[in-house]
Formats: sequence, structure tokens, C-alpha cells
Amino acid sequence: CEEVSQSQGRAFLIGRDLEKLSSLTSRYGFSNCVADAADWEQIDRSLDQAQEDLQGLNAVVCLVGSVLLKPIHLTSRAEWDATIQTNLTAGAGTLRSAVTRMREGGSIVLMSSAAACIGLSNHEAIAAGKAGIEGIVRSAAMTYAAKRIRVNAIAPGLVETPLTQRVWN
Repeated sequence: CEEVSQSQGRAFLIGRDLEKLSSLTSRYGFSNCVADAADWEQIDRSLDQAQEDLQGLNAVVCLVGSVLLKPIHLTSRAEWDATIQTNLTAGAGTLRSAVTRMREGGSIVLMSSAAACIGLSNHEAIAAGKAGIEGIVRSAAMTYAAKRIRVNAIAPGLVETPLTQRVWN
């Protein structure tokens, strides 16, 4: 955020947690709205608002993820569905919405995970969702290249956040 603010860039933040959004937006002067990235209609409305506030849209980063560390035989259907929805459906919906708003090209970045490329024990659901992100990114990069829209994924290892704190402990 510091770099975006200092380079005279403008940002529009979308997230589920109003308190966290308000903290960032008041600190850096960004606009924001509350939405669930897995809800495609909410993402459409949020990107419409971002496009209006920013007078265009040339970059979108979808930073969603979850932590479910269970072997597949102990994973319930509800946990599987929630993990796929958070990790794959949200990225797909963000990509879908963003490409329709980038009339002059742009860049879209989705989050993958090292779990998608290498075998990590107890990561089956996360690995499946993030491998789906890598597949959709490769296809979308080819699909939208002619429109000058770059589509990429970042695949970090475990990042220390409040969500992963129990793993770090």
C-alpha cells in the first residue's frame, strides 16, 4: 500500500471485513466496498463501483485464500465446497468480471499456492483449488492476450497472516 500511495497510484479495495477495509482506506485514502469475492454478482457491482471511482480499470489483484489442512479422507463435502469456492470460484469470478471492464488492456493477478505445484501433506482441497487457478490463468492469458490483458498467478508458500497463525505457532 505504501508504494501505491507514494507513486500517485489509486486503488480501490474490496473485502469482506469492513473494519479491516476502513483501517486501510483511512490510512491511505483509498476507496472501498464490502463484498464476498465468491459471489460473482457482488464482484460485478464492486468492480463497477471501482471503475467509476477510478475513471477506468487497468489492474485487478484477487488476494483470496483459505487454510484447510486436512487429508482428503477427513475433509467433509462442506469443507471441500467452501475451499474450492474461496480459492477457485472467487478467482474465476474476479477474472470474469475484470476482463469485461478492461477496454484498453490491463493486468489481472490471481493467487495460487506452492501447494498447487508440489505435494504438501494435508493440502488436497487447497491444492485442487489453486491448481484450478493456475489452469484458468494459463487459458485466460491466451484468450485475452489479443486484447492486451495480461493474466498471471502468484504462487507463494505459506505467508504469515492471522489466518495462518495457528500453523506458524
